[in-house]
Amino acid sequence: MWRSTSWRLMGVAWLAGSLVLTASVPAYGYVDPGSGTMLWQLVLAGTAGALLLARRALGRVVGLLRARVRRER
Repeated sequence: MWRSTSWRLMGVAWLAGSLVLTASVPAYGYVDPGSGTMLWQLVLAGTAGALLLARRALGRVVGLLRARVRRER
């Protein structure tokens, strides 16, 4: 029962997110070059950090599986 509710809520969240991101309204903002560079650096550092975290997690999973295989021999 909770799975169907969870999937339904996830679908509603995706729909709401897509509507918010595709809504077109005029933007009269200004981003100076320093702020733009800082935002790009934040995006790149976040991506690199996420990749390293994923690599570390994958290494732990592989290590656990190898240890289990060694114990079964």
